[in-house]
Amino acid sequence: MKRKNIIIFVLAILLPIFLIIAYLWQSRQILTFYVKNNLSANISSVKISLLEEDNQVSKYFYSISPQEEKTFIWNVTNKVKSDGGYLIEVFQEDDLVFSKNFGYFTNGGHLDKNYYIEINNDKIEIEINKK
Repeated sequence: MKRKNIIIFVLAILLPIFLIIAYLWQSRQILTFYVKNNLSANISSVKISLLEEDNQVSKYFYSISPQEEKTFIWNVTNKVKSDGGYLIEVFQEDDLVFSKNFGYFTNGGHLDKNYYIEINNDKIEIEINKK
């Protein structure tokens, strides 16, 4: 009987702690962008923005050589609170060469976590959750 009480007590303490940790870990918003440069020239920077009606949060990722693919990880936890989408802008030196709106988030929650982006001579192609 004493052993059973100890097990119940341990479960009563550990289970809520485990559930809280699991909730906090799951609620993190980590986005991964796989960006491939199919151009014949270097990309000096890629700017990805989270766009809300009254807020814009951006992050720059730097230097992608021709035919190179880089992975960029961005922790966007608590960066946005409402609905919106993403904007990618591609720069060579200081010149904007491409831009494209894509994706969607709602109530600050990002529906998709992985974006595979190919930068081609005439357009940007984006696939969601490919990898």
